[in-house]
Amino acid sequence: MTTVRWIRSAEELQRSATTLRSVAARAERPLPAADPDFLRSYIEHFEYSSTPLVPEIVVVERHGEVIGYLATRSSHHRVGARLSVRERSLLVTHDHDRVNLVCGAIDEVEVAEAVAEELLRRGNPGALDIAGLQVGSPLHRALHARAAASRLWTSYDIDLPAFCSVPVRWTTTAGYFQALSKTMRSNVSRQTRRLFSAGAVELLRADGTEETGPLLPAYLDLEQRSWKHAANAGILRSPRRTAFFGDVVSGRAAYTPSMVGVVLDGVLIAALLLGRYGTGMWALEMAFDEEHRDLGAGQVLLVLAMEEAIGAGATSLGYLQHFAYFKKRWLAEETEVVSTRVVRRASAVHVRHLVGEAERRLRGPHHAKLTTAGGQDQAVQDTEPTTESSSNELDTRTISGRPARLPDAVQASRQLLLHGSRTGVLFGRDRAERLLPFSLR
Repeated sequence: MTTVRWIRSAEELQRSATTLRSVAARAERPLPAADPDFLRSYIEHFEYSSTPLVPEIVVVERHGEVIGYLATRSSHHRVGARLSVRERSLLVTHDHDRVNLVCGAIDEVEVAEAVAEELLRRGNPGALDIAGLQVGSPLHRALHARAAASRLWTSYDIDLPAFCSVPVRWTTTAGYFQALSKTMRSNVSRQTRRLFSAGAVELLRADGTEETGPLLPAYLDLEQRSWKHAANAGILRSPRRTAFFGDVVSGRAAYTPSMVGVVLDGVLIAALLLGRYGTGMWALEMAFDEEHRDLGAGQVLLVLAMEEAIGAGATSLGYLQHFAYFKKRWLAEETEVVSTRVVRRASAVHVRHLVGEAERRLRGPHHAKLTTAGGQDQAVQDTEPTTESSSNELDTRTISGRPARLPDAVQASRQLLLHGSRTGVLFGRDRAERLLPFSLR
């Protein structure tokens, strides 16, 4: 017998953590954002609401044993200037990789049908938005089938940016590098030689909480010199966001953290924060110093990221969403996803959707599809570094006319790095020559 219950508080989530973690471990793709530790930190540090985030987790049981769950929350979805509707969406809206239905593959159809029935019969406050679904997946089919069988609901899909991930098929970084296109290999090696001729260059590698945690202040100092800080798009965009990444690098948010970086004359000028969970590794945040963007240090980071993934035995290196055209050059594969929306027929949300579809048809086929679900909860995951051939979109957001940094500021950056890297690993040109899969001469 299949039954459904709800978890409606952070305290109840904590009490159910062991059970939910065992279910997440049975999933075909164990993901960090399905782990109760991640959910706890995410709820505590949720940055898109002034009121505390309340989890609403649909838990499916068979004969009293938990076989799957879907973590959701409710919020107000604005429709027009004065009208809003209560909407249910996924609990995790960013820093994730297709986290929706959590269950073992053998139970997915049963869990999907139970969740869809629960949401559309009893649990949906007015509109439903489940993002990151692959077309034809059990939950995608179940939601559309339930809506089609009802006179009350209607459903439709909104295209989202694809998730990008590099399958780790190589046993060495040199093998991966050789799989890149000839043009990419030439650009990366040429830019890296230019980087190493700009001054005293060291590479930074840190693994685990003891090495990565102390480096967060140096990373945040770097972020203040990047386009992300000026665009309010990085970790420092809110105190809650900063606190959440404090949990990430200290191991309290499910990930095992690591970091790779480039140091020029004692100052961190580019860095990439990575998170490992199960057999997967993800690029979480990247920053580079605008003053040195022409050196292309970000490209070295992606080579080092693959080195980290291979060394950790990861089967995939995830780059999340957006900038797919760039990530595909690094051999990332796309996973197409949609946001499935279920709304009441003739409601304000439904009418607005129908009007929008009519307007897009009038504009022509290139406007036929939406590319984002929109709303204040959509957070752009940008892992693109600076390159000569792929920085057009970033150029419009960079910091222009920036004055040279004062010596005291440069020295402060050096001290932050020195303090944080006492347990990390810094190495210079000779070791870089042995590590990198191309010549620096």
